[in-house]
Amino acid sequence: GDWVPCVKTSTHSTRPPKGLRRYPPRIMRTSINWLNDYLDPPLDAATQADLLTAAGFPFDGEDVAENGEPWQEIETTSNRGDCLCHLGLAREAALLGGSSLKAPRSDLPSGGPPVADVVEIRNLDPDRCPLYTARVIRGVKVGPSPDWLQRRLVAIGLVPRNNLVDATNFVLFEYGQPTHVFDLSTVRGDRIEIRPARDAEPFLPIGEDAKPLELTSDDLVIADAERAIAMAGVKGGAETAVSESTTDILVEAATFDPVSVRNTARRHRTASDSSYRFERGVHPAEIAAASDRLVALILELAGGELCDGVVADGPGAIRLHAFDRDDECVCAICLPCDETDESGPCDARRMRCCGARMCAESLSEWLRRNTQWIEMGYEDGVQGVQRMSARSSAPS
Repeated sequence: GDWVPCVKTSTHSTRPPKGLRRYPPRIMRTSINWLNDYLDPPLDAATQADLLTAAGFPFDGEDVAENGEPWQEIETTSNRGDCLCHLGLAREAALLGGSSLKAPRSDLPSGGPPVADVVEIRNLDPDRCPLYTARVIRGVKVGPSPDWLQRRLVAIGLVPRNNLVDATNFVLFEYGQPTHVFDLSTVRGDRIEIRPARDAEPFLPIGEDAKPLELTSDDLVIADAERAIAMAGVKGGAETAVSESTTDILVEAATFDPVSVRNTARRHRTASDSSYRFERGVHPAEIAAASDRLVALILELAGGELCDGVVADGPGAIRLHAFDRDDECVCAICLPCDETDESGPCDARRMRCCGARMCAESLSEWLRRNTQWIEMGYEDGVQGVQRMSARSSAPS
C-alpha cells in the first residue's frame, strides 16, 4: 500500500521511513473512555472489544497512551466508513450490548449578522462535491485546549495544537466527518469556490515539512476568488491556516466524491485522516450534525460571535422523518407498509419505527448505502435498517 501519515501504534511492527508507516488495513484506534462518553451504562474494555467483534469489527490490539488512557485498535470494513469514529462504534456496541446511545447535543445561539452577507459559496463541480457548507464565527481567541479535550486526543495518538485545530480533530474522530477551519481574513474576495484545479496551479499544503505542489486539472480544490486554498477532501492550505493571531474563521463541512479524493491523495502522496474517511464515503445527510457540533465546540472553547445561518451549495441531503413515541423523539424512515406493496420515501406513506434505539445516529450506514434510494437499490437500504433493528431487539 501507499505510505501515509498516521498515528503510531504498538501492535504493528513493520516500520516505514521516518514519520510514516504502512497504514494498517482499515484499523481505527479507539479510546475506551471516549467511547463510553456515548454509552449508558458504560462498558469495560473487554466488553467493548467483544461486542464490536461480534458486530463485525474485530479487536486488533490494546495499550495505554502516554497520559494513562487505555485504547484499543478495532478493524473496520471498507464499506463501513461510518464506523471510523467513536460515535459510530458506540452505536454498534449499544445495539448489541443493551446500552443506550447518548448522542451529543449542540445548541447554537442566534442573533448574529447573516452569514450570507459575509461569504459566498459557488459549487462549480457538484458531481464531485455533493454538498459544501460554510459558517462564520467572528472574534475567536486562539489558545490551548482544555485538559478534557487534550486527553481525548492524546489517548488516540494525536498531538494537541490549539483549540480550533483540536476541535476539528475531535469532531473528526467523534462523528467521522472531516471539517476544516480557514482564517477568514486570508480568504480573498469574500468567496469560496469548489472547482477543478488549473493545470500547474501551485498549492502549499499545511504541515511543518510540507512542500509546494503543482496541481492538475484532475484535482478538485477549494478556492477563494484568486487561488486554491485547499485540496478538496485531502488537505488544507498553509496560506489560509489559522494561527495565534486569527480572530475570524470560516468553518467548512462538506462531502466529496470518494474516487476523486482517493486519486488526488495518491497523485500527490498527501493522504490524511480526512481523505481516508472521504474515500470510504461521507453522506451529505451527516454534515449538519457534525457542523453544529464543531461550531458549538469552537464557541465554547474560543468564544466569538456566530453569524446566523449556513451558506451551502450542492444537491443536498435526503430527508429523515421524526416523530414522538412515548415522549421520546425517534427517527423513522419510510418502509414498505405491512398491508400494501408501497415502498420508497413518501411523506404520505406510513412510517414504521425500527426499534426503540433506532435514532438518527443509528441510520448513518443506511443513509450512505441508500443515497436517494437509487444508488444501491431500495431493498439494500431496507435490509440495512432491518439488520440494525434486529440487533436492537436481540436478547442480551
